[in-house]
Amino acid sequence: MQCRPESPIRARVGYTTIEMVMVAVIIGLMTAVAIPRIGQVVLQERARRGAAQIATQLEYAFGEAARTNKPVIVQYDSVAGLLQISSRSSGAMLRQTPLKAGSDFGFSVVTFQPASQVLLFPTGVASSAITMSVGVPGYSKTITASRTGRIRVL
Repeated sequence: MQCRPESPIRARVGYTTIEMVMVAVIIGLMTAVAIPRIGQVVLQERARRGAAQIATQLEYAFGEAARTNKPVIVQYDSVAGLLQISSRSSGAMLRQTPLKAGSDFGFSVVTFQPASQVLLFPTGVASSAITMSVGVPGYSKTITASRTGRIRVL
């Protein structure tokens, strides 16, 4: 059996300062590139969530008209930035959903067609089709409700 003499040079353990700095620089560059994209993705997801919420509110309005057997009014107040659902017979406000700045969705653009209110009858038919477009910078969604209550998010 042969003995090996111990080497005066020990094996290196750990990382050097230069290696650690290089890793930090690479992570910093990747973060700098990703942050603007993350902000855009957050805005787009907020718009998607808002469009889904509007579709849910429209479904609620059609259902409420059928459930109570009384007409329901759907309108958008562009000054206050509110989607409003109210009872035609009593005038009571059933739901209000804020859509503009200061709301959970913070849409920069909201359009509602027709410009006046839409009447939803208990039979499931509306006085006219509804088209709403909502958007944030660089991204928009369109919500449509046919006269027969078919609601789609495009």
